[in-house]
Amino acid sequence: MNERIIKAPYSPSTLPSVVRVTLLLHRAYLVGSAAEWYIDQAAHPFPRDFDVLIDPHAYQDACKLLTGADVRINSFGGVTTIGPPPIDMIPMDLGEYIKRCSGNIAVSLMPFKVVRW
Repeated sequence: MNERIIKAPYSPSTLPSVVRVTLLLHRAYLVGSAAEWYIDQAAHPFPRDFDVLIDPHAYQDACKLLTGADVRINSFGGVTTIGPPPIDMIPMDLGEYIKRCSGNIAVSLMPFKVVRW
């Protein structure tokens, strides 16, 4: 078998702390413009928000990271932190996201992988 270890192009420390911790602890995915930015920060502007896909089974634990933060309910049934930058915590698995949403990239940090469709 021929496997290659892929290293993240940028340090996770470039991500907002709540996003970074959620991606690392809950094996969540960064999607949308924030994922594009994380893969190539030189070619993409800083995203206006960060969309984080969290497996529905891990969602309650992930939301504990937001204790004390100002949030509102988003259109996906998750929560959005009140900026800057806004962070959307979306309780959805990647397969469902691919079927329902218009994005085309997801990034996971644990292990690091990029999924394009």
